[in-house]
Amino acid sequence: MSVVNRQQLIKIHTILATLIFPVALLFLITGALYTLHIEGDYQETSIKVELPTNFQPSLVSTQALVVAQLQQHNISLPTSEPSFKQQGQNVRLRWGGADISADFKFSLPATTATIKIYDADWYQRFARLHKADGGESFKYYAIFMSISLLLLLISGFMMAWQVPKHKALAARSTLIGCVLFVILFWIN
Repeated sequence: MSVVNRQQLIKIHTILATLIFPVALLFLITGALYTLHIEGDYQETSIKVELPTNFQPSLVSTQALVVAQLQQHNISLPTSEPSFKQQGQNVRLRWGGADISADFKFSLPATTATIKIYDADWYQRFARLHKADGGESFKYYAIFMSISLLLLLISGFMMAWQVPKHKALAARSTLIGCVLFVILFWIN
């Protein structure tokens, strides 16, 4: 007798599949369209910024400057973590999000700079969520979806393995899938 009976597996399989269906659909559609170079669009605006005298760029000071400008222009803050780079005199802060992204770059000793704001359309927003540019809650939801998908695959395999007439088919399909993956991995 198996540890998990077929009825329990079907119940687990059903619950997981229906819980993750919406987000799995998002990942499937945006992944396929992204592969075809369909990425959605955005509306670009710019904000001209006067840099403070003796401005010392760092992640904290540059992000604070961008936050102040976005708030002054009633623009929502991006939802993911900002990226800050300084190479010599060149400074750049990139800050992504599902709806809004900001790109702020300048070269010292500049007195003015421009923040470029990218406001995503509905499809670009989905694509950005797919690329982990959403907030923390969506990232945890995506992790839950990934774990659930793994459990779906395992439970589906276990169900096939419990039926004698499907056992050989499951073993052959798994072997073919693994071989195909390795071949495609190496030729690409």
